[in-house]
Amino acid sequence: MPSVQYEIVQVHARVSKFLKNRHELKRELPQHLDNLCKGPLPADDPGRISHLRGKFLCLCRYKVGDTRLLYEVDQNKHEIRLLDLNMRDKVYEEQ
Repeated sequence: MPSVQYEIVQVHARVSKFLKNRHELKRELPQHLDNLCKGPLPADDPGRISHLRGKFLCLCRYKVGDTRLLYEVDQNKHEIRLLDLNMRDKVYEEQ
């Protein structure tokens, strides 16, 4: 059974701002985003993806080394919105 391909429909400015001077991460990110589009839910890649709790309840987290990508998934429309990308100790701080 073929899996459903998701599409990234929105990238928040915080993601672009974090990537501005991080050239190595910029080169790696397209492959990670491709993997995310193939399976954005924790069951798809439990080593990298998890659901968040607390004030981030409806979001998911994708691990990329010491950075974390926070995003939300619309399973009905097969869409992903990238909300934040930052170091793991800073990504959960108030925006």
